[in-house]
Amino acid sequence: MATEEGIVTKVDGALAEVRTVKSEACAACSAKEFCHDGGREMTVSVLNHAKARPGDRVRLEIATGAFVKVMFLLYIIPILALLAGALVGLALSGDKAAVLGALVGFAIAVAFVRVKGRRMGNMAAYQPRIVRVLERCTAVDINQPAA
Repeated sequence: MATEEGIVTKVDGALAEVRTVKSEACAACSAKEFCHDGGREMTVSVLNHAKARPGDRVRLEIATGAFVKVMFLLYIIPILALLAGALVGLALSGDKAAVLGALVGFAIAVAFVRVKGRRMGNMAAYQPRIVRVLERCTAVDINQPAA
C-alpha cells in the first residue's frame, strides 16, 4: 500500500479534500507533474472512511495493485496501440501507412484510456482513502502546513 499523511481541508459527504506534502516517492515518480503544480504541497480528493473532519491530520492509502493497473493503462496501452497500428500499416502498405496506422492506433488508445480511466476513477478500489485519523483537530485552522 502506498501511504501519505495530510490535513483535511474540506469534507463533502463521503469525500474529503486533503492537503499533503510531497514525499520521496513523488520525487521518483515520472507522472509527478500531473499530480500537482510543482509546489511542495498538493490537494487530493479522497474517500473519507475514517469520518475525518476539517483540520484533522490523517493517513491516506491507495492499493499498490490499483496504482500499478492505472500506470499500465496510462503508459503501456498507448505505446502498444501505437506500435500495433504502425505494424499493421507497414504490413498493409509501407512507411506512410505505418505512420498513419501509428497515429490511428494511438488515437484509439487515448480514447480507450479516457473512457476506462473515467470508469476506474469512479470505483472505490482506484481512489485514495483516509484509513486513520492520526490527530483530531479541536480548533479548525486549515491554513497550517501539512505535517
